[in-house]
Amino acid sequence: MFNLYAPISGVVTKREAIQGQGVEPGQTIVEIADYSEVMIEGELPESLIAKLGTARGQEVRISRPGGAGTGEMISTGEVRGIGPVVDPVKRTAHLIITAKNAMGEGGEDAIPKLKDGMFVSLGVVVREAKEAVVVPSSALINDGPMQFVFVKDQDAYVKRDVVPGYRDDRVVEILDGLVPGDVVVTRGVYLLTQLRPKAEAGHDHDHEHDHGHEP
Repeated sequence: MFNLYAPISGVVTKREAIQGQGVEPGQTIVEIADYSEVMIEGELPESLIAKLGTARGQEVRISRPGGAGTGEMISTGEVRGIGPVVDPVKRTAHLIITAKNAMGEGGEDAIPKLKDGMFVSLGVVVREAKEAVVVPSSALINDGPMQFVFVKDQDAYVKRDVVPGYRDDRVVEILDGLVPGDVVVTRGVYLLTQLRPKAEAGHDHDHEHDHGHEP
């Protein structure tokens, strides 16, 4: 009995032989894949191609699907390029991304967090601002052409119309309507829209607080 060492470290993806089985010269025993860095092929809407430009080197946040700002963060990567062809049906172009692949818990039996065939949500960073007022995406409510948030005012929550700017998969920039230090509601916002007429009438402000709508 002797040990055979693979030329790379990785995860066994296929086993062609079992312990005690005879093998022929050149026969594959196991197949090993290095998942420490992976390539992701995303779909970029045609309307965003010009906005991103080449996008090469741009940071990408990779998370499990779950809507803007709600998916579990898995890793970060960077854009390698945008494909030259737009799908005639889906109207999307291929977005090629490379990412470091973290391993899950489990010691030697741990498996990569990013797996073949897995669906993920991609958030490409196209603009950074050193100073900006932002709120989590979950705090912003659309009401026709108007958009608003709920701001905590002592023991009540007050509707505040806002003017949004840039947004990403986590936060929305607020151009007008909020100032630094304002505390906004991020959970249970839609329930507050049902209670708002009562709150605006000035009755039972503590009723909203009892539902646990924490900013």
